[in-house]
This record gives sequence, structure tokens and C-alpha cells, in this order.
Amino acid sequence: MEVTVNLSDVADLTDPAEAALVATNAQELTGDWWFYTKRRPPPPGGSAPHTGRAPTQVFGKALFELRTFKGFVSFSAALPDCKILGVFTERLANSTSALEYTHPDLAGGSQRFQIP
Repeated sequence: MEVTVNLSDVADLTDPAEAALVATNAQELTGDWWFYTKRRPPPPGGSAPHTGRAPTQVFGKALFELRTFKGFVSFSAALPDCKILGVFTERLANSTSALEYTHPDLAGGSQRFQIP
């Protein structure tokens, strides 16, 4: 798959100085979040710090709400030596930023997509 990205205003959360500006770290960005919503809530009066919304989801929502960034670079949780690019596609409308990609289709061809 070919992906072409022209994106400005990207937070590089792998840079310690930039991560410190938004008070995050590698553990928060790559922690176990998948099962937060799957775990049972605690009994009344009990404590369950590993249920509900995962810290990565809370952080991502807060980063989006800053309205400063169109995307972010972070560490990959699955491949520790790699990075990922997250794009707030809602922020691409009315901007010079774009995301284009080609995706194979079932007929053996491909389709080209562009956001916005």
C-alpha cells in the first residue's frame, strides 16, 4: 500500500521535550488499553483503576481538544522499535494538509482515496 502524507502541525510524542509539554510518556502511550472496556466494573465501594476509559484514549481526546494539532507521532505498542502516525482527519478539511492512499480491491485492482 502506498501512502502519501502532507501534514503540518504534528506533535512528535517520541521527542522527550514535546512529550513533556503535554505531560505524557512512552508507558502512557503504549500501555494495555484494549481490555479496559472489557473488564468488569468494581463492586460498590470497590476500586478498579484498570477499567473504564483507557489512559491512551483519555490522552488522545485531550490532545484532539487542544485544537492545535492535525496529527501526532507516537511509539508503536506492537513494534517497540517503530513509530506510528495518528491523524485527526477531522482537522484536514479546509487545510493544505492531505492524506492519500491506494488500497487493493477485491477484483485485483486498487482504489485511490484522498482525505480531504
